[in-house]
Amino acid sequence: MLLHVYRNLIARIVIKQRDRQTDDFRDIVLQIADGNEPDPELISQALWATDKKPDNLRQAVELLQRCRQLRLHMIGCRSWRPSGLGSSGKSQPTTRFWKRPRRSTSG
Repeated sequence: MLLHVYRNLIARIVIKQRDRQTDDFRDIVLQIADGNEPDPELISQALWATDKKPDNLRQAVELLQRCRQLRLHMIGCRSWRPSGLGSSGKSQPTTRFWKRPRRSTSG
C-alpha cells in the first residue's frame, strides 16, 4: 500500500515538473515572438529540460508568428467573427495568444 502511494506521488511530481518545463519553453517562445530577447541561460535550461534543440525553438517561434498573422487576417475578414465577439461587435482584448493558463500550484 505504501509503495503504491509513493509511486503515485512520484508520478504527480514528474508530471508537474514536465508541465513547468513546457510552460518555460512556451514563455520563451512568446518572448522571442514579441521581439524580446530572453536570457540565454534560461533558453539553454528550457531546451535541455524539454529535450528540444534550437531548431525546435525557431520552428515554434515561426509557427506562433504565422498563427498571429493568420489571426489578424481572419479578424480583418468581414465574414468571420471570432468567438469572443459579443452583440456589440467588440472583442475582449487578449494579451497572450498560444498560452494555456498555468495550473494552480496550491492544493
